[in-house]
Amino acid sequence: MAVVLMAVVGGCTDDKAGLASGSADDDAAGSSSEASTTGEPTGGPSPMEVCERYLDCLAVAAPSELPDAQQGYGPDGTCWQGSPETAEQCLDACRAGLEQLHGALPDEPRCDAASDDGGDDTGDAGDIGGTYLFALSMNIAPLTPFQFIATVETDASGISSLELQPLTLEPGSVTSPRLPFGAPLVFTDIPVVDDSFEIKGTLDLAGPTNPVSGADTTMSVTMPGTITGEGSICGTVEGQVIAPVPVALTGSTFAAVRIESSEMLPVEVVINCGGDTAR
Repeated sequence: MAVVLMAVVGGCTDDKAGLASGSADDDAAGSSSEASTTGEPTGGPSPMEVCERYLDCLAVAAPSELPDAQQGYGPDGTCWQGSPETAEQCLDACRAGLEQLHGALPDEPRCDAASDDGGDDTGDAGDIGGTYLFALSMNIAPLTPFQFIATVETDASGISSLELQPLTLEPGSVTSPRLPFGAPLVFTDIPVVDDSFEIKGTLDLAGPTNPVSGADTTMSVTMPGTITGEGSICGTVEGQVIAPVPVALTGSTFAAVRIESSEMLPVEVVINCGGDTAR
């Protein structure tokens, strides 16, 4: 048992580059937004939920291994201090660890690999349908994300329809006024394979929905993503801004958490797979 657990713990590296340093730069520039790295955003499940469940199981299955695991996978662990890629690797490691422990202790409820409603916590296209707050965090201003009300519909092969309704945001704001503006952006027939998917297309965004500069913006994007739980998806953003000025999007991220109502949006907005938030 200890050999397996240590191998899983070793799957998460201590990468402190990427968004963490970008957030510090943004604060130094006098941004009006704030970041939180607690991994406990309000208004929806955390992408880190599977790691929380893995640690809960580990406390029963192998308590001597728990302190080392908490250093990587805990709320303040090294997994969430680095790049989105590192966070995704850690989420995968937590899923693998939870499944292995469940196999070793199938009758231990704290090691149940299924979610509370009987579904698989790793997520699939059948359990992610619904309404989400979707945030796109640009590399040049990670703490002032573009925001959308996302409506997800699924079928047997994946996401049959993803509708992104842009929300208005004052320049530099994360929470005001967040009202629907313009026509929704619609993506169809997105396959989901092993909890992974890819969104590709062009985002034409009107100035009132741009919290970074307030200018009309066009982006050509490829967004590889992962289902991290029944109520959360996240990933990275590649491509570039086409207008008003060319900007490479490398290092940008997105995250979406399920919401009960578009009339009551969370104050803290999840922006990446590490559970970092802007507010």
